[in-house]
Amino acid sequence: LISLGAPLIAATWFIRAFSRATPALIGIDAVYRFVGQLVWLPLDLLSYRKATEGGGVNQAMMFRQIGITVGPIIITGILIFWVLLGGSLSTFFLVTAVLALLPLFALRKED
Repeated sequence: LISLGAPLIAATWFIRAFSRATPALIGIDAVYRFVGQLVWLPLDLLSYRKATEGGGVNQAMMFRQIGITVGPIIITGILIFWVLLGGSLSTFFLVTAVLALLPLFALRKED
């Protein structure tokens, strides 16, 4: 599911970078939220399985939850800084599309 979902998430960010129509953006956001579950749920399961192998389930899950909470705060700060420096949202969305492929590395490492 990760190998299918990550490229689809990247595609939604790529489409956002070039779309200007409001209905298209609403539609692509709906697709993003649906496809996101294809990646997030297996990543949660992978994290839990790795934590049980190491014996530190509580610590690993707490670290993951902190990452899930702090990550968007950091990305929002970077986005604000990017826009204040004159960067465009389209370019930021293209970078996000590339970064959306990072879960594939977790999958490759697992094999």
